[in-house]
Amino acid sequence: MSVNSGGPRNVNVLPPETKIASGSSCIGFSGGSRRFPFVRGHPQVFRLFLAAILSLACSACQRGAGDSAGKEGGGNPVPRLRIYHQELPPAECAAEYSRIKTMGAKRDFEAMVGGYPALLNCLSGSWGGKADERLCPYHYNFCLARNNSQGPLRALAELNAGIKAWPESFQHRVLL
Repeated sequence: MSVNSGGPRNVNVLPPETKIASGSSCIGFSGGSRRFPFVRGHPQVFRLFLAAILSLACSACQRGAGDSAGKEGGGNPVPRLRIYHQELPPAECAAEYSRIKTMGAKRDFEAMVGGYPALLNCLSGSWGGKADERLCPYHYNFCLARNNSQGPLRALAELNAGIKAWPESFQHRVLL
């Protein structure tokens, strides 16, 4: 770097022997256009090429994982996860649900944990059993309240029960 006292500053960023071809830039990988000549000047082509390779690799992994787990029997196949959406509770359970929503608005998680078993019993009675998939989002909310009030170790037993009842539940697996 050389500085003239009276004139503008002359800063040499690159050594003088460095030659930059006209029209090229210093941004990105050096020499990238020599390795992949079909990409020169077309960044979108490179992105599409990379996306296609990644897409093929991902689809090959998904097919291979499902086939090997089912045919060899070497382990439990991974269930396809899904998000269960919460339905409104029936009229006979509306009072318990309203109490829990009020406690949630106050952020009283300890009281919510105490109120959820009554709601879950009411819902399972009106929806035909404890394994009904409509119960899954309510059970997830119960696990979340227990996690917030008593910590993750206390919520672990409930999470495991939820995963046994609904193995495809994305919500329960996120908390786990």
